[in-house]
Amino acid sequence: MHMQQKKTRVKTRVDISLALIIVLFLGCTSPHKAEEGFLESNRITHMTVSKRSGSFVLTIEGSRPLTYSAEKLVVPMGVVLQFPDTSLELSRRIYIPPENEIVSSVKAIEDDEGQAKSARIFISFKKDTSYDLSADAGRLTVTFPAAGGPSDDAQPEPKIVEKKLEPEPEPEKQPRPQPVEYRRPTANYLKEVTAKALEDKTRVEVKADGAINDYKSFTLDRPPRIIIDLYNLKSPYTTEQTTSVGSPSVKHIRHFAHSDKVRLVLETQKRYLSRYSAHPADTGLLIDVGDSHAEPDNASKAASAPVSGTRQVKLAWEAVPGAEAYNVYWSTSPGVTRRNGNKIPNVQIPAVIKNLRPGVTYYFVVTAVKGSTESPESEEFAFTPGD
Repeated sequence: MHMQQKKTRVKTRVDISLALIIVLFLGCTSPHKAEEGFLESNRITHMTVSKRSGSFVLTIEGSRPLTYSAEKLVVPMGVVLQFPDTSLELSRRIYIPPENEIVSSVKAIEDDEGQAKSARIFISFKKDTSYDLSADAGRLTVTFPAAGGPSDDAQPEPKIVEKKLEPEPEPEKQPRPQPVEYRRPTANYLKEVTAKALEDKTRVEVKADGAINDYKSFTLDRPPRIIIDLYNLKSPYTTEQTTSVGSPSVKHIRHFAHSDKVRLVLETQKRYLSRYSAHPADTGLLIDVGDSHAEPDNASKAASAPVSGTRQVKLAWEAVPGAEAYNVYWSTSPGVTRRNGNKIPNVQIPAVIKNLRPGVTYYFVVTAVKGSTESPESEEFAFTPGD
């Protein structure tokens, strides 16, 4: 009996030792497995598009619960879903949904960010609409309610197509202004006014500590003067300042301060009173005075008889939501911008540009304007009038 108890105690010690070894072994290996599982990126494995009771539904499935953010865009119109540390395992990445009035396409994109990958899904809208997001385990559902939209069982109503007997020709490529997002720092203090005579014009630069957005211009013809009032701008000068330029388009420049503005006077010739433009720059205001071959067709310019042998072009582009007007900039050299182009301000869609010389290539860009804010330039459009 005594020997049997001794053998039992020895066996118990061996069992305990084996249990400790197993615990130590698991304790050493578990952190590595946990770390590998933590470092493994998520994967989007399946995506479907469908209609349910007239609503458009996008279902995105992942290997585990998805981390995401959503951003609604104005141009192009749609919503972008961002999935950080996520890769794509999809048989296809562009989806055309069933016939609906809301979504035109769904596109999945994978980006490399160093060793990690991120995924984006862009849902392109046919019209501005709302959407709902719901996540359940590894599935994300995006629902677009179709107010009065057709259901799966509804028959589409016939569309009436109006046939134009004489359609107006349009440019081969239309400018596409970007959303009104750009914000320049607004000027508060005037620094100096300089002028430079170029080949066919004089450029006057009003330098300040920011962009001069609040200004108004008009002309007087006895004697010929271009007057530009710069509002909410302080001047360091207590007396009138005069600069002699001596170019054909600008003889002298005078500026003096009032309590609420700085008045700038450009002494010129009568033929240049309708041949000037002004536009804000990051460091103030740029004014060009000189010969011009294109003029806007709007009420702000006096109507004039067309020059013999000249042509015109009608520019049209997609309207920017929230824009109050548009500025057109043109040049006979490519690479036209707000800084180097000739400005045609405050136009609407479409804009008719007259007095173009046959055989000369003109380059145009368009910006959208809302209040004192102006968007970046659109893509450049080139046009050459025929004989």
